[in-house]
Amino acid sequence: TRDLNYLRLLGGVTVSSLPDAARILMAEGFVKTFSKGLGPLATNTKQFKLAASEAKRYGIGTDVLMSGKSEVIADVGDYTQGGTMIERGLSGAANKFGRINFLDYWTSGMKQLHAVTMQTSIFDGLSKGKFDKRLARLGIDEQSAKDMMAQVRKHGKNEDGVWITNAKNWDRPDLERMWGAAMRKESDRVIIIPGQEKPLFMSSELGKSIGQFRSFILSATQRVLVAGVQGQDHNAMGGMISLVGMGMFSYYLKQNIAGRETSDDPADWILEGIDRSGATGIIAELNTTIEKISGNAVGVRSLLGSSAPASRMVSRSVSETLLGPTLGSFLSTTVAAANALTSSDQMTDADVRALRRLVPLQNLSVIRGIERLAE
Repeated sequence: TRDLNYLRLLGGVTVSSLPDAARILMAEGFVKTFSKGLGPLATNTKQFKLAASEAKRYGIGTDVLMSGKSEVIADVGDYTQGGTMIERGLSGAANKFGRINFLDYWTSGMKQLHAVTMQTSIFDGLSKGKFDKRLARLGIDEQSAKDMMAQVRKHGKNEDGVWITNAKNWDRPDLERMWGAAMRKESDRVIIIPGQEKPLFMSSELGKSIGQFRSFILSATQRVLVAGVQGQDHNAMGGMISLVGMGMFSYYLKQNIAGRETSDDPADWILEGIDRSGATGIIAELNTTIEKISGNAVGVRSLLGSSAPASRMVSRSVSETLLGPTLGSFLSTTVAAANALTSSDQMTDADVRALRRLVPLQNLSVIRGIERLAE
């Protein structure tokens, strides 16, 4: 059922993941992201690719091959073999769906961009005698960092502003492993791959089904909100603003793909940006859940006098919001099917949408876009 939920509900997840780009700005800063990441990507593609290929040695930016983020956020990363043909078919389709909805390609690109920016930024600093404080958080002390710089000077190079470490040829394998582990840890923190932040009950089969698709927002609470508050620097502030801005852009695209009008109230745009960016983590999720249950009578939107519901919750029923996409969809589909069988006059637009949402790939952005053009 989780595989089926993924195939039928996350067709537009890549558009929702656009705020990932702002996470790089939040981690590295505007100047470094453009000068050491986007700049080389545009003007020095060959060296950028060499640096990105080094990161792939540590599993960074390999999502197209490994389907890392897509399986984790969809809670379908189950490596047991399905018992029936249907189970195996759904599992196989879910494993490849990250390429169809382009999430794996987007994640790979963002992780490679961050890895090159981070690597060049850190070794630029070390070459000038500056120790990046985050290295200590990643398990690298100052002496180890100096030793790494010595290895890079011996085996690597700086070509047109891009540092190539050539870490596989270092004389110190222990330093190479330390550097690779630090790169992977920081990559999964910045371009969020949900991990240990989930409650324990979400490790059970029932817990996974009820909490499906909520792993990302739970991880964002720790890695974006808490980390941003602890950072208390200009990068964190600029990154938060960028996250909200990208969340607003995601809202605009999602509304247009779905054929819904965007709000003309600036407060709605800001609330949508916060909600879709993950900047406030579980706080925004709790607020939108309460608004959905109360019919928008309780929550931030009601306090601001906004009558528009959260666009992310528009297609969800109350049962889906509370019980997750498996149990909630079963209840809403049962009602829609009953209305269809008893009398077509009793079917509402909501019932039709509930039945449509059972079809795999029904909300794939490309398909929805073609439908909009056809209309």
